[in-house]
Amino acid sequence: MTANLTFGIIFTLIFIYCLIRPFKSVVSKLFLSLGSVFGLVSVLNLSYLDASARFLGISRGADLYLYLGLLTAFFFIVFLMNKFNSIEEKINNLTAYIAEKESERKFKDK
Repeated sequence: MTANLTFGIIFTLIFIYCLIRPFKSVVSKLFLSLGSVFGLVSVLNLSYLDASARFLGISRGADLYLYLGLLTAFFFIVFLMNKFNSIEEKINNLTAYIAEKESERKFKDK
């Protein structure tokens, strides 16, 4: 089995998985589906990728992948920061709630 066929099967399976699996976030589904389609296109024929890059004003398909990878990494970092901030806010609210309940309990015990 050649590498192109193997990766073609992998990207096809990822795309099918993306269609079947329910996602909470539309952005997650979009990134997974577009990533698998771009991967499949690059495995099938690099001239399609180069034509797409030239259409977008980028000289090579490899540069297009570099730019998309950097954008994906940037969006992932922003997503993680938002997620961590949300979790931190929930922890702070829970801590305040527990502290309030503890102080109420201690006041009742006196």
